[in-house]
Amino acid sequence: MENHEQPSLWTRIKFLLDKENLAGMLADYPFLRLMLFARWFRFAFVVLFLGLIGFALMLPKIWRTSPPGFEPIVRVSLLDFIQCWALKNSALKAEQAGQMEKAIHAWQMAVANNLADPALLRGMLNAVCNAKDVKTYTGMALGQSIWLLRIANTNMADLELAVRFYEKTHVPDWTVALLESRAEELPPPLLCSYIKALMTSGQSELFARKWQELAAKIPSNPEMDVYRAAYQAGWGPPGGIAEGWQKLSTAQQGGEFVELSHRLQLAVCVHLSDLNRFKPSFDALVERKADSPNDHVTYWRMLMVAGRKEEALRQAQAYVNPPSTAMELLNMANAYVLLGLRETAGNLYSQCYRDFANNPSVWIAYGNYLVQEKDWQNLTKLLLEMRSLNQTGQFLLGYSYYLEGVAEAGQGRKTFADAAFQKVAEQEIKNPGLALSLARMLMKYGYLAEADHLAVRLKPTMEKEPAYWRVAWEVGELQRSGVKMLEAAQKLYELNPANPAVLNNYAAALITVRQRPDEAVRLTLQFLGRNPNSSGAIINHCLALLQNLRTEEAEALLQKVDRSRIDPAEFTAYDLVRLEI
Repeated sequence: MENHEQPSLWTRIKFLLDKENLAGMLADYPFLRLMLFARWFRFAFVVLFLGLIGFALMLPKIWRTSPPGFEPIVRVSLLDFIQCWALKNSALKAEQAGQMEKAIHAWQMAVANNLADPALLRGMLNAVCNAKDVKTYTGMALGQSIWLLRIANTNMADLELAVRFYEKTHVPDWTVALLESRAEELPPPLLCSYIKALMTSGQSELFARKWQELAAKIPSNPEMDVYRAAYQAGWGPPGGIAEGWQKLSTAQQGGEFVELSHRLQLAVCVHLSDLNRFKPSFDALVERKADSPNDHVTYWRMLMVAGRKEEALRQAQAYVNPPSTAMELLNMANAYVLLGLRETAGNLYSQCYRDFANNPSVWIAYGNYLVQEKDWQNLTKLLLEMRSLNQTGQFLLGYSYYLEGVAEAGQGRKTFADAAFQKVAEQEIKNPGLALSLARMLMKYGYLAEADHLAVRLKPTMEKEPAYWRVAWEVGELQRSGVKMLEAAQKLYELNPANPAVLNNYAAALITVRQRPDEAVRLTLQFLGRNPNSSGAIINHCLALLQNLRTEEAEALLQKVDRSRIDPAEFTAYDLVRLEI
């Protein structure tokens, strides 16, 4: 019997390593033959394979760049990182060459690739601040400034950068909104910016009050001396008013602060309703091309206050410059409506609202305008466009359903209106003020259950706000719920016990639900002491006395009321007192 010895492992390995043997084995596999025997093919294949893997890893946005807990989450791809690096270098080179327009465009593109990189946002804002025509970039950069403060958690350096940008673009309202909650702890430069913004934004009364409160912290320098002169002219002691006007007039003759002194004179004149002094400074700003849409709106309003509406109309109809900020758009539109130019206001909204698409106030104002005009077709287009937005659309989703409900109701489609108003109550509305406003609107259209649902959800966040409890009172009153009215009235009284109307409503609620009669007597007596001749106050106190079984006192007090002279709305309460007696 033959013995077939098995080849050793080494023998088999040597057989496989022999190219001729291996080539014969791979005769039916041309790709593997090329990989093994064609060096350049093998090299090209490896490079292509690694390139495909790299390309696949570069495209997906899987790298989180937003801080932990920040919403919305921002993710980018490796390709975005590479593009950001290249665009940042291009922007820096353009700035060094003095090509600011090119630099700002590069910064914008870099920010678009990675919204969560504070360094890119800072670079863009700095470039905008250094641009010659800053107003060209105002709308875009305003939103980015707020985004930077959110991403960077509002550190002091970014706060100063944002305020510098607001001052460059003449949007003092943004400075006030940013700094008002921090006024007591601001360093001197930012404190000066806050005080200046109060005056130039038209909040002259608050400017005067804050100047008095913070005068010791306000540094003295030539610019702040002009503001000090404006304060003297408008709010100073009688002996200092003339001196303040003289200092403003001196500053207007020449020097660094000519434009500022004219602008401050406008604010002082608005406070004093002094059109004669307002007009020369307004003309000076127009001549220097330093006027803003808000200055023109203020001039129209001053003319109306002076009884010169026809002139205000001519000025408004002749003005053609578009607004550069959302606040200017809203001010102009409101002024047009006030002047009776409703069609002009509508045209302004339709032409400009997309320029400020990131500002919810603009969408809300335009939506409310279309509701008042009963323009259901354009209202439907607006709400659909609103929902197509990313972040702003989510913020306004509940409001868009409200607009849909109004449009459907206006066209007599009640079933669709019911469905839309129901969706309003179902949405998570992140802005409490907007949610409260929507609750009021739902009540106006008779959707009490939906309004109540919104109000209940707002309670934890607005429990200390009188505005919330006023809405809660209205809901309870319309639902004829004494319990809800009592809770709202009690909270309002706790928040503002000195208000006579609040006190009276609380007492009336106690009487209605027949609870705590001793407190009802105390409150109605307090209200009667302030209004001894009010038949309503007497009747309420009588009801409270009756609930305390003090019938004789109630009967004697009621005799002071002449039924023939009381308000018709009080007949029922008067007769109820007579019946209970």
